[in-house]
Amino acid sequence: MTDFQPVKKTSLEISPLNPYSLAAGLLVQDLGLATTLIVIVCGLSFVMGLYTPDTTSSMLAALLIERGVQIIGMFVIVRRWRKKLEIRNGTSLVTTFIRTVLVGYLIWGCSLVPFFLLSRSDNQTLVFASAVILTFTALLALRYFFYFATIGLFHGSPKEIATQTRAITLQSPFAPMKAISAPLAITAVCMAIAFIPYPDGRSVVINSLAGSLEGLFTILSTYTGLAFTLLLVDDATWRSSGLDHYRQERLETLAITAPKFSSGLLSGQGSIKVFILAAFIFSLNISRQVNTPPAAEIKMLSVVAGNKRVHIELEVSDKEFKLVGFRPAAFSIAGENGTPVATKITAISINNQPNDTPPLISPTTERVTIGIDFESTRSADDFASLEDLYLWYYTVKIQPIPSSEIRKDVTNAEPPSPSSGHDLI
Repeated sequence: MTDFQPVKKTSLEISPLNPYSLAAGLLVQDLGLATTLIVIVCGLSFVMGLYTPDTTSSMLAALLIERGVQIIGMFVIVRRWRKKLEIRNGTSLVTTFIRTVLVGYLIWGCSLVPFFLLSRSDNQTLVFASAVILTFTALLALRYFFYFATIGLFHGSPKEIATQTRAITLQSPFAPMKAISAPLAITAVCMAIAFIPYPDGRSVVINSLAGSLEGLFTILSTYTGLAFTLLLVDDATWRSSGLDHYRQERLETLAITAPKFSSGLLSGQGSIKVFILAAFIFSLNISRQVNTPPAAEIKMLSVVAGNKRVHIELEVSDKEFKLVGFRPAAFSIAGENGTPVATKITAISINNQPNDTPPLISPTTERVTIGIDFESTRSADDFASLEDLYLWYYTVKIQPIPSSEIRKDVTNAEPPSPSSGHDLI
């Protein structure tokens, strides 16, 4: 068994070498490979996003394939640097590959369990259990975040590799967060930019493009995670794994090749700046989304007012975008200037099929009938007497609701109000 003990003070810790410049140096050396892997991983995800059927089994299969390709990309990067740094052969290629894939799927699969439970039921017990499982899997993923690097770089049994991985996070508990911050920020900016043409998500192509950028995060975080591992692992493990005796010099040479801009971009301060940029672009997208009319054509079929409630039936059609990105929950009833009348939605049905949760419209659908129940502060008579009522979608005024077209549900209507005349909104 490898005698692994974290070193409290090594030559690497007191040198000017830092993981961000090293990660940038690794990327510069691997620019062609990294670009190729990003294109393959993101391209596959993009194509699957466009053509995967809208069924649970098909989407699960697509997720498994996408994750498998991402894990293979991580393996290729680490294996390449193992061969560059070794002075004698390490663990066999097949063994390393199998371990990387199995552990990668295990950690990823654990993170899916709470979301699977939530999708099956809204039972409060399951919600609590899902929260507990999600917390546990998040801690597990952070604790063994560097698994892909330790499996690919170092010798040892699975238990020894797990100990080595855990020792890195014990030595630097925030290393996983530092390793993912820049890749996450860069990916967030790219996703925000991708949504600029259609911020409301109406385009399947744009949605698939934005979703595929998860692969960018995977590849970038592989390089930053690899850099942290190369710096934080102790000398005993390094030497026993048959890696270069001139560890300090090799890593410093790699770091020197990195442009200052790249090193700064991957650093903590750089990550904060990129996150701020991503938040700014996303806020602009959200502002445009809530102020953009829906792509669908909307025809009002009926409006029924009852006691403290309103029900509307709409026919919605969209031949161009197939109702992708259309959100029935964005509707409200208000006055001409936006004065709220009925804004809280209590139920939504699609083609007369009730949905207790926000309904999903198939991306191949061109026309649907939507029923929406609103909670109102007014009785049926009061609501029917209002003038200048409008149907709104987010902050966009869609069409007027003439009082002459409002039917009263007599089974739930209150006695007429003693006041007479029409209220103006």
